[in-house]
Amino acid sequence: IGLALVTTMAILGQSTKSSVDDLVKTDLKADYIISNAVQAPFSAAIAPQIAAVDGVSDAVPLRFGSAQIGGQQTFVSAFDAQAMSAMIALTVESGTLDTGDDGLLVIADRATAEGWKVGDVVTVGLPTGPAEMPIAGIIARSNFLGGDIVLPLAALEAGGVAPVDSTVYV
Repeated sequence: IGLALVTTMAILGQSTKSSVDDLVKTDLKADYIISNAVQAPFSAAIAPQIAAVDGVSDAVPLRFGSAQIGGQQTFVSAFDAQAMSAMIALTVESGTLDTGDDGLLVIADRATAEGWKVGDVVTVGLPTGPAEMPIAGIIARSNFLGGDIVLPLAALEAGGVAPVDSTVYV
């Protein structure tokens, strides 16, 4: 029994390693990923400091938050979509990555489930109150995004969510 458990764990470990390796090879364009060891958010001042280092072309922060959408608490991501597309593979299925300060990106299966399309306006409940945000683009799922709905950083901050980063792609 012990040998069977050890063998099973070794196979699962190798399978997971291969899956992660494939994901990094195909979807990750950044040279480095900066995050806290325990996945706790950190100061938003770090990304600009990293970007100022000689040899660094860009440092793109990723933030997380929650919002009320359709009467349910929803986990959301926030980043500059144009800049992030240089760091991770973002596949646009319709619309654009140009969200401006108030547009949304929505993962395709979430958009389908909700019946949303590009141009539809979604009410996003944030700490400062509801915000009407148009869907700028519908994108394919990526394991690097962390949520089904992506807001611009400016919209998350304007909505009263503290500007703390979860990850910085460099």
